[in-house]
Amino acid sequence: MQGLRDNPPYIRRIPPTLDHLRTYIQETAYIDLWKHGKHPRTLRGRVYWKMRSMAEAGNPPLVMRIVHLHPAADWGRLWDNLTKCWTTEAVKIIWYKVIHDILPTNERLHKIRLAETPLCASCGELDTIQHRVADCCEGARIWLWPKRRIAWILRIDPEHIPKE
Repeated sequence: MQGLRDNPPYIRRIPPTLDHLRTYIQETAYIDLWKHGKHPRTLRGRVYWKMRSMAEAGNPPLVMRIVHLHPAADWGRLWDNLTKCWTTEAVKIIWYKVIHDILPTNERLHKIRLAETPLCASCGELDTIQHRVADCCEGARIWLWPKRRIAWILRIDPEHIPKE
């Protein structure tokens, strides 16, 4: 009774790798307990949203790096188009990586010192996303299909569609 004690008293026995559990235990006083007749998922959902709101209180939401790089783009429309597209998930994942500028091109890997040279291994040109998607090897053949579709929608010749 004389000294300070942790609340709850067993909190120090939780390993540091489970820090999220330690936070959960400390914050359970702020979360309504499970009520008889309610599904356990309901409690898990309330716990998740309460912990999320507590973590975000005072911290502004983070903005994606690509949004900072291109603030004039209509990102809401772009995400809608990507998610509602009728293509396979594998293709959506590739386009997600292209849109976010996170494809592991030699240029990007060279910037973070994981590649010796920023040049393409196939043709020797600078290995950028545009080069990988529209100019070199398999990407050039794959780019023909979206290029034709865009030209069909815009009712113009596919040769007038820029690579950008």
